[in-house]
Amino acid sequence: MSTAGNRVYLFRGDTYDAEITVYDEDDVVESIVGASIIWTLRKSITDGVTLQKKNTAAGGGADEIEDYDLGNGKFRLHILPADTVGIDPGEYVYDIQLTTSGGKVYTIITDRLFIKPDVTR
Repeated sequence: MSTAGNRVYLFRGDTYDAEITVYDEDDVVESIVGASIIWTLRKSITDGVTLQKKNTAAGGGADEIEDYDLGNGKFRLHILPADTVGIDPGEYVYDIQLTTSGGKVYTIITDRLFIKPDVTR
């Protein structure tokens, strides 16, 4: 696994954990207490969902998106080996959407994820 900016390179079937901090437009850490967070992966923006992770406020769990330190704008994304072992290697697009407790919706990150083939599996 490696990253370049928000781009992610991951071998199929590997573990990926990322700590993400949310900043406001003035580059100040933003409290996201009570926010729902959804990470979505697709082959292209017009394709169906390949993989999706949510925090507890969005109906997921700590094994998907962990509410790590929301008061300081931090959460952790967890991708488990079982999540990608059946996904074809290639280039995918992803984004992270955050909905505040007040109902405002923000796409905070969007980029590409590359799933590389593995030899072991």
